[in-house]
Amino acid sequence: MRYETEKRFFAATKTGYDLETLLIYSVEQLNDHLKNNDLPNQGSFQMDVGYAIFETVDESEEEKTIRLDCYTFNGGKHSVWITFDQRTNRIIGWNEI
Repeated sequence: MRYETEKRFFAATKTGYDLETLLIYSVEQLNDHLKNNDLPNQGSFQMDVGYAIFETVDESEEEKTIRLDCYTFNGGKHSVWITFDQRTNRIIGWNEI
């Protein structure tokens, strides 16, 4: 019984780590595209542990809000709404879904 519990714990820990890695990578990619002014309204990023899908959900001259959904290949999922200041390309809002 103990072995099964440890096995589930380590699998859940790895999924959490993979989701964090995907999230960090995706936010860096979004920020790079914003700085280069070439961010499409929707798209995806691929990594060896999973993938992320993004979509612009609201945009004005000052702000851009993007929904980012990260998925690991072992079933993990994490979603956030990120608001960027379009003038400074800085994150000014972060909402976990």
